[in-house]
Amino acid sequence: MMQTLASEIAMGTRPDPRGRDGYLREVELYLEVLRGALPQTLPEVAALAAPCVALRLHNNTHTHLKDVQVRLVMPDGMLALVPMDPEDRDRREPFLSGLLKAPRPYGPVNKFHIGPIAHPLLPYSFTAAAPSVVPSQWDIEVEETTVVFPAQDVRVGLSEDLALFVAVTERPMSGTLTMPWTATATNMDGTAQGTVSLPVAPERSLFALIADVDGTENEYQGED
Repeated sequence: MMQTLASEIAMGTRPDPRGRDGYLREVELYLEVLRGALPQTLPEVAALAAPCVALRLHNNTHTHLKDVQVRLVMPDGMLALVPMDPEDRDRREPFLSGLLKAPRPYGPVNKFHIGPIAHPLLPYSFTAAAPSVVPSQWDIEVEETTVVFPAQDVRVGLSEDLALFVAVTERPMSGTLTMPWTATATNMDGTAQGTVSLPVAPERSLFALIADVDGTENEYQGED
């Protein structure tokens, strides 16, 4: 005992005040919060890792079209997201931003430490909303279940790529989805309309997407 006390005095440390049981309680509570938070991070993870939907607008009229705006109506249960590039520091949001920090590892602490020993494990609520990004005139806008693409000019006989977006479903789907679209131009009367068929990609788990995000993050950090 004297040797242990002398060692603590010499090293300026003291035993972990939480004790083993207190530390385990912190870990259990943290894991409970994490389990509840992970499913609600799907929009942020999908915007970073899921493949984008790419559509092209073709002008088959005899007039140069100005400010063509396309609106795509998605089925209920689908969420459209602005894709996030992990390498674009200005537009990306840290994965699981705002999540509570893990408990401090168990072990001796500096006896001169000022402030709380452990991170407070307060209830934390995630909202299943689209990740916030810096607004851009080239991004889609989402109005309930409608994807609104930025307006652009399209010359006769030419095509323009529409803004990329990511689409995820709340429940498993398969096959092909047919979605109605409309288009208007400032120099044309009326509204063009039609449908577009999009194949549903194989279902992937949230953890598979997280692994992709983690791999991209590690690759990006390795290039710094």
